[in-house]
Amino acid sequence: MGQAYELYPFQRETWGYPTPCNAEPIGASFSDGGVSLRIMKTPGHCRGHISLFEENRGALFSGVIWVGERPKTARTEENEHQLIIDLENFEKLRPSVMFASLGKVVLNPSEVIKRTRLYLEEIRDKILELHSMGKSSEQIRDELFGRESVLAPVTQYQLSTKIFIESFLKNPRVP
Repeated sequence: MGQAYELYPFQRETWGYPTPCNAEPIGASFSDGGVSLRIMKTPGHCRGHISLFEENRGALFSGVIWVGERPKTARTEENEHQLIIDLENFEKLRPSVMFASLGKVVLNPSEVIKRTRLYLEEIRDKILELHSMGKSSEQIRDELFGRESVLAPVTQYQLSTKIFIESFLKNPRVP
């Protein structure tokens, strides 16, 4: 049986507590019932995160790599530099539909994915510039976003704008 792990109160309240299980490595693809899915490692959200692509239909199951066009919050496990690369890889697929987190279905998602990537690159550059001028993550947050996200206190500050900014600052920029 898999090892149980501790959840934050907001996670237990939102999703309940999962039953631990043993997981097997999934490999590079998965086929069943006439559907073949390419497994894509997308570690921008967290180590071990995957997305799935069904080439015949152009269906992309992005998981939580894409949650919206202009994200401004992150969890400590996220690497925003890697997230940009994950989005670039999505762009290369040219999906016809994207099934994203929180039940979002995006038709013809290529432009949406591109806009999100460009937004993240622009925000990254602004964050790095302001940091090079000696500004703290709080000062950068206030200058770029005006305040902390309303999600921060609800999630015991496990999802916040400050963490989003600090991801660009603490994680190495992936080539």
